[in-house]
Amino acid sequence: MNYLKINFFMKKFYKIIFINILIFIVLLLLSEIFFRIYFNIFLNYNTEMWKYASILKKPTNNEKLPFVHYSSKKGKFYNVEISTNSHGFRDFEYEIHKSQNHKRILILGDSFTLGWGVPFLDTFSKKLEKNLNKSTNKFEVINAGIGNYNSTMEVELFKLHGIKFKPDLVVLMFYINDVEPIPKMISKFSYFFMSNFFLYSFFSDNYLKIKSKIDKELEWKNYYSNIYNKQNEALKQNANSLIELISICKKEGIDLLFVNIPDLRELKNYEFFFATKFIKDIANNNGIDFIDLYDIFKNYESKLLWVSDEDPHANSKANKIIEEELYKNIYNRKSIIF
Repeated sequence: MNYLKINFFMKKFYKIIFINILIFIVLLLLSEIFFRIYFNIFLNYNTEMWKYASILKKPTNNEKLPFVHYSSKKGKFYNVEISTNSHGFRDFEYEIHKSQNHKRILILGDSFTLGWGVPFLDTFSKKLEKNLNKSTNKFEVINAGIGNYNSTMEVELFKLHGIKFKPDLVVLMFYINDVEPIPKMISKFSYFFMSNFFLYSFFSDNYLKIKSKIDKELEWKNYYSNIYNKQNEALKQNANSLIELISICKKEGIDLLFVNIPDLRELKNYEFFFATKFIKDIANNNGIDFIDLYDIFKNYESKLLWVSDEDPHANSKANKIIEEELYKNIYNRKSIIF
């Protein structure tokens, strides 16, 4: 009799467990559907960045380059299409072999160079190419920018892919967070979960917002100051990578130019000249030409240069300003004069 009672209660217990698990799964599915609809109507910076990573980025086995762009793929982020060519670059299709009597410029950088939030033809790389080709059609400006890259990753991309294009000039676009640590490599299971579920994006977004409010070290000004601490191993690694790029270009006879992009949030009371000094010192100490775009941007109202009120990436207007300054400093360089 006792056995029958125990058996009855155990069956009832398992049934309750099963029903609750089923309810939980249904709620997760409904939540996933809700967030997919919601975030496609109400655009959010972190969610759009997550969508970009999940659609266009693929993991690799290279510790210095944990992800690259998928080739020949596209997606829409902030209502702007980003599509890649067969090389994984946001650009026209270029043959690796350079045509005779053509000049080729390769631009390395992060999401600012990629043209985050900016239509393809409004990116400074394409505007520069168009401007250089006003009287000829022999200039190719290749945009090798990938979002969330640091300097080490940009140099690794150049070593593995960019150098194959045999550029006459390499332009390294430096942004203040390009000395961050290399993102950790993730397992295939984690990548699948992180790249396929909007629920992950929702919880990740809110976790980061809460954490940044609690941990003052993550407040953006404090964060920038901390990553430029001379004891920071990531700072040393990125500096060494930039010096390696200089060495490679000198060995291969490739002209090299360093360009500093300032943080666009508070240009009137700019607090990050320590980052400018970091990249400028590397350039000057190694005989590399240097352009500081702060000298141009400081005269503009910050928000007029942003992609959106929550996203201080360079908008189309800012890209045009960058292109004009690059053109002035590039069009008569010996490396690209015919």
